[in-house]
Amino acid sequence: MSNKIELMKAEIETLVSMTEEEACREYNVDSKVEAVQYIIDFWV
Repeated sequence: MSNKIELMKAEIETLVSMTEEEACREYNVDSKVEAVQYIIDFWV
């Protein structure tokens, strides 16, 4: 797997451990689902 994919996976794993509030604040979104999409869009 490429390093880019590994980095994206690590960021999503970090997001999963956050509360909804932390994720919304960190990624400036309304939900963790939006944050996941933001991460995917960024890395892909």
